[in-house]
Amino acid sequence: MDEIYGYCVGIAGIDPEYFWDRMSQDEVAAVYKVRNEADKIGWEQTRLICYWSVVAMNGAKIFKEPGDLFKLPWEKGYKKMTSKEARQKYEG
Repeated sequence: MDEIYGYCVGIAGIDPEYFWDRMSQDEVAAVYKVRNEADKIGWEQTRLICYWSVVAMNGAKIFKEPGDLFKLPWEKGYKKMTSKEARQKYEG
């Protein structure tokens, strides 16, 4: 509950009195849905910046699109890699 309260009041700016006395569970769910979408957008932006940084250093031969660099958890084909697997993939 602390995390939900902290996000709704501290980050989303919802009045604490409203949160405790009048906010419905549907409203909390909607706030969290927006938070998850914002997190996804942030990760997509991060991956795009990484991709263009790699391409600028002549990495276009290895990575044809941002998704080749790494998959995100909500994408088809996502597999959590160990650090050893990641090292093998990127050091070739």
